[in-house]
Amino acid sequence: MNYLYPLLVGGVTKLYDDLSDKNIVTYPAIVESFKSVLISLLTIISLDDFYFSFSCFILALFNCGIDNPFWESIAAVSAMLTIKNIPLMGNNAVLKIGLTIAALIGFLIAAIFEDRLFPEEVSVEKIFFRIMLIVGFAVVAFSPVMEILPFPTFSKVPFKKGILIMLSYSTVSVITMAYLLYFSGLSLSELNPKK
Repeated sequence: MNYLYPLLVGGVTKLYDDLSDKNIVTYPAIVESFKSVLISLLTIISLDDFYFSFSCFILALFNCGIDNPFWESIAAVSAMLTIKNIPLMGNNAVLKIGLTIAALIGFLIAAIFEDRLFPEEVSVEKIFFRIMLIVGFAVVAFSPVMEILPFPTFSKVPFKKGILIMLSYSTVSVITMAYLLYFSGLSLSELNPKK
């Protein structure tokens, strides 16, 4: 498995998310370029992986974590890739799809938990929490943990892709939050406006 593309997806996703949420860049071509790169990278890592493309489709279809209309457009790309990858489902597809949906539900519960634990956009606590996530993701991604744990074989590659995406997403998040908190000159109230 190529580690580069999932790591790039996570980093580009977080960069685009921060650019669009915080209006850091006002030049439209830069924002549109990030969108194009993100869809290209998602396509590359989903090309021969039914369960990863299916996961992207389900997350986009149900607007999971989506606060920008662009993310909804990923549903169409993921749907086409999922249909293209149907021959790659393998045996026991219904069981595998059920396990994939269960993993997605677990991911969503963890994301909701983090959002409730740290509702603010930027805080020292959130930085430390994300650093702990980075360490955990790195251990799972780069150690033999995936081989030791009794994960079904079909799920190891999509799961590892997800871990690598979250590793780079969290890393870019920590860098962005640290910059905003310590170098931007903005106060916490300016960084975390009331919604």
